Amino acid sequence: MSKLNNHFDEIAMSEELQKRTLDRIDNAKTAKHKNTASQAVAWYKNKRLWIKGLACALVLAISLPLLLSMPFFNNGNRPRVHPPVLGATHAFAVTDQAHLNSLFEIEEVRPTNGRSPMFACSSADGDNILHGNRPDSDNAVGGNAPPASPPENDRNDGATSETNIQVDGMDEGDIVRNDGNYIYRLSGAGLTIVRTDRGQVYHVLTKHYQNFAPVEMIVQGNIMIILGGTRQGAVPYWMLNEMSHRDLQWINRWHDRVQIRVYDITNRQNPVLTRFLEIDGRFNTSRVRIETGTLFFVADFFASTWTWCYQTHRSTRQIRMPYFRECIDAPLVRFPFDNLFYTVKNKRMRSFMLLGRIDLHDNLASANIRGYLSGGDIISVSTRNLYTATTVWGRERRQWVDRTHISRFCLETLVFSGTAVVLGTPPSRHAIDEHNGYLRVATTYGDWWRSAWDDSVYFASAVFVFDSDLNLVSYILGIAEGETMDSARFNGDFGFISTSPPWLIWDPLYTIDLTNHHNITISEGLETDGINQYLRHVGDTGLAIGIGQDALPEGAALQTGIKIELYDMRIGTGKEPVSLSKYTIYGEWTSAEVLFEPRALLFWFCEDSLIGYVGFSAEAAGMRTVWDNVRFAQGFYLWRINANEGQKGLEFLGDTRLERLARVNAPTPGSQWVWEYVWVEMLLPSFSNFDTSVDVLFDWSNWRQVMQSYIYRAVLNQGYLYTVSDNMIAGYCMVTRQRVGYFAG
Repeated sequence: MSKLNNHFDEIAMSEELQKRTLDRIDNAKTAKHKNTASQAVAWYKNKRLWIKGLACALVLAISLPLLLSMPFFNNGNRPRVHPPVLGATHAFAVTDQAHLNSLFEIEEVRPTNGRSPMFACSSADGDNILHGNRPDSDNAVGGNAPPASPPENDRNDGATSETNIQVDGMDEGDIVRNDGNYIYRLSGAGLTIVRTDRGQVYHVLTKHYQNFAPVEMIVQGNIMIILGGTRQGAVPYWMLNEMSHRDLQWINRWHDRVQIRVYDITNRQNPVLTRFLEIDGRFNTSRVRIETGTLFFVADFFASTWTWCYQTHRSTRQIRMPYFRECIDAPLVRFPFDNLFYTVKNKRMRSFMLLGRIDLHDNLASANIRGYLSGGDIISVSTRNLYTATTVWGRERRQWVDRTHISRFCLETLVFSGTAVVLGTPPSRHAIDEHNGYLRVATTYGDWWRSAWDDSVYFASAVFVFDSDLNLVSYILGIAEGETMDSARFNGDFGFISTSPPWLIWDPLYTIDLTNHHNITISEGLETDGINQYLRHVGDTGLAIGIGQDALPEGAALQTGIKIELYDMRIGTGKEPVSLSKYTIYGEWTSAEVLFEPRALLFWFCEDSLIGYVGFSAEAAGMRTVWDNVRFAQGFYLWRINANEGQKGLEFLGDTRLERLARVNAPTPGSQWVWEYVWVEMLLPSFSNFDTSVDVLFDWSNWRQVMQSYIYRAVLNQGYLYTVSDNMIAGYCMVTRQRVGYFAG
């Protein structure tokens, strides 16, 4: 009985245990449910946070460009005026070769070929060419040489032109010179001198050179300076003898030494060499201060070069020093370290700028030459200083910004005197000018090249003014937003600026009032067809001449020809310029040297009579049909300038003819190109070596002979005009435009 009771007790305990177990299960389910609910709440909270975060990111992505476009955030698109760092103020001397190597941050490497950097050469003859070539020869090419001194009746009151220079009093070299009685011509073969007499041309001298390519010359009275280049190895005579004037323009590409020869030309038949200088480098530019008779020149010498080392089987970079000599019989000597300087330590430095000064009146005085470890993309010279402009691109506020460092060098001492930093890049040397101690610079700034695929980029033009200490005193920003500067020119207290869209030929023209350098102002722009690639003031009349490419109204991607236009700049009135006269030499492929070489322009103006002449050589070429490209004419085009009140304008001194041309009509780069045929009044050259009644056609078999007949310069001598080509110098009467005499050779 007791065992049975114990059994029932066990069953009861099991029921109680079962109940407890069920309670535990219920409690566990309740806890699990609570945990699941809390996890769900947390997940939904996280989900809302993610949604809010994505929404904020989306709103930020949409609003950020709008915020950046606001003026407060737009500093990246509109670069600041003041540079992030100041320009150099002092120049430091280079002590020795090790110091020079440290500036370039390379180790000293000796040449592996055992050859010295430059050859030490000498010559037995006084005016002999280097490396054993035969001496210069004076060869008469035709005609009888007249007496060296012209008769007294050679001079009259006729117009006599000079080289078109940038600054009065600072003469510039050119390939053709004129002194009123003689014309001097440089070609690949050498020097030619002719005497002029009322349209007649008499040969005086032809002087050939060997291994010397003359680049430009300057004639001052009885002193003639010829500057050119030569090479270490001899150049074949036929190469220089057949070199045309266009080949001469690119002679700087191959010569590695600069030669300066100064002659006494009292007797034009027998020039006497009085000064000689040869220095390593490539010729850059030269000036002669007329008042003091001082020659200044600039040459570029590449200091570092890459050489292959056969021992290490790798290329190394070595530093070379320039060699020079002042006597043609003396050996070459190395440029002294005492005359070598640097302004900023920059491992990217690659070249020296050799700045020289020669006294033309003292043949015994040595040349003063100083070298600077710097280069200049643009060189501009005033009567007192020389300026070099180097553009540097840098990252500022998430954008690439171009800034130009303008270094100043005193011409009297050749000493570096400071640097001014401007925003943007000057278009040419005419955009840098000095007047009454103030430096004026016109630039274009901004990423204009990106406008081809990005319409949101910002670019414009600016004008900066610095005092004699190169402190910024005044500036104008935001000139012609969305356009680049094609040309600029300063004339005393005023300046002219021409701008256009980057991909269109369409030109607004502005006048800058610089009478108060501390508060400069700008006029409203005059919108004209085409662009002005060169601007030239007409004395102090307030008129200006613009030469450039012409185009259809409201701009186009292709030119319709080359234009010359006379403007009334309304100086001092604050009003926009006014176009007075315009002429176009039609043809899509019409070209003229004056567009990139201002010295090719003939300009003469009389301040008393307010009458002058302006002209340039050009090749008119275009399409007569869709498939026919024709050279219509080549020659010299001449205009008469009248600046008298009520008669202001240009008068073309030449003939015209109607010509049917095929033209591509594309007003904007994105529009559809449409061929159309138009009748235009074609300007024929005023003076030409070809028959202007027919087209100038030639093939590859006679192209050199035709090119040698191209007129590339013209001068006015005592009221007569003389055209110059490689094979002819011809004189013309200005009234009848008929040829009077010529010299062939």
